[in-house]
Amino acid sequence: MRCFKLIKKYKKQIFFATLMLVLLCVVSYFIYHNFSTSTISCTLNREYENYKTQIVVHFNKDNTLSIEETFETGDNAILKTKRIEATLLEYDYSVLKNKIIVKHNQTYSKDEKEMVKEYVESGYSCTNEETVDKNIEYNLSNYSTYQEVGTPYEEVEINAFSDDKDLREKVLIDNNNFDPEVAGIYVVTYRMSLSDVRDEYLYRVIHVEDTTPPTLKLKGQEEITLKKGDKYTEEGVDVSDNYDKEIKNKVETEGEVDTSKLGEYEIVYEVTDSAGNTSTVSRKVKVTSKGGIIPEIKTENGITYVNGTLIANKQYSLPENYAPGLRDDVYNAFKTLQQDAKKQKYSIEILSGYRSYSYQEKLYNDYVKKYGKEKADTFSAQPGHSEHQSGLALDVGKLDESYGNTNEGKWLAANAYKYGFIIRYPKGKENITGYAYEPWHIRYLGKELAQKVYKSGLTLEEYFGIEE
Repeated sequence: MRCFKLIKKYKKQIFFATLMLVLLCVVSYFIYHNFSTSTISCTLNREYENYKTQIVVHFNKDNTLSIEETFETGDNAILKTKRIEATLLEYDYSVLKNKIIVKHNQTYSKDEKEMVKEYVESGYSCTNEETVDKNIEYNLSNYSTYQEVGTPYEEVEINAFSDDKDLREKVLIDNNNFDPEVAGIYVVTYRMSLSDVRDEYLYRVIHVEDTTPPTLKLKGQEEITLKKGDKYTEEGVDVSDNYDKEIKNKVETEGEVDTSKLGEYEIVYEVTDSAGNTSTVSRKVKVTSKGGIIPEIKTENGITYVNGTLIANKQYSLPENYAPGLRDDVYNAFKTLQQDAKKQKYSIEILSGYRSYSYQEKLYNDYVKKYGKEKADTFSAQPGHSEHQSGLALDVGKLDESYGNTNEGKWLAANAYKYGFIIRYPKGKENITGYAYEPWHIRYLGKELAQKVYKSGLTLEEYFGIEE
């Protein structure tokens, strides 16, 4: 009741409001049909292997078409190609993530109905018109490929059919920007024209890559052996690359050689090209003793062995409790030497053989009291440092430097190695052995090693590279 009272009270206002609303609708309808710039729109949706697109065409009253294409792809190279194309055609476009929206206007001279018919027959869905389905088969055997820079381009198989008409020969291929000699990402465009108002596009992405590492070759030898103190000359490497022209300055060298220290060194050469391909080569340099040895020093129970040979000298000592006595193999080898010397009319006798730690200690202390420590150290070993304690050394013939000038002493120096012995403290090597010349002191090494040391002309310290 209250509602009816309100209507009765405001009936004039309601009447005029209703009249104005009707009038507004009439005016809006009139404006829409007489002043609207677009009367018909046509839409085409297509989806291919690596993109999808929607094209919307508006027919305007001024005989122009407003065309808007929304192009979507997950491949940045294709998106870039589409953007370049829009730029060259001077179309308006905007890019949002993986989409590009391209807009442009086009003037048409044909009748609007005739134009709409063309769009419908080309497969567009147009306002108030029945869509004509077109049987289209358009694809490539592959849409993305990788190839090494410098290799020729190979075309792929194309299928291009519309309503069972073979259009393969009419497909226009645009690969003008493709350069197999330059690494990069290229897009080849395949255009199939179905009518004046419809073209279908395929895009093939080609990744031209440099996956070949540079060629790195050593100058000189791969392995070099130097004697201690020799000069090492860095010969470097030759380098080339299938793509980068200037690459020599990119070679990095790691490692160095110190010929004052024995050991094995490695020089590593590495180069990386602009594509990130890396090549590495290395050179090994051995710095050996003058005897060609890289010493391996081991200590067992307080006894030092260099490459398996027991060493007792000023640097390396023997334990106080080490007491092997004169070894049988040493004594037997000397007896053979003695017998052969006798055949040459030489009588070579043992003057001193094995000495214990305590005996050497008493002997050394007596020399110190008599000559002083500095003088004693030039001809007598401190306890634990005497080769006599090792059971491998003998004093023979005569304890006099002149013994080396006798025929007997000369024979011993020239032939001792044949029996496994060397003259342990040769003349002119005092600064290396630490002891004065002793032509009577022989050390047993075994025939093979004794021969090598003798022919090298080196002391045992020099041969093994353990001189201080």
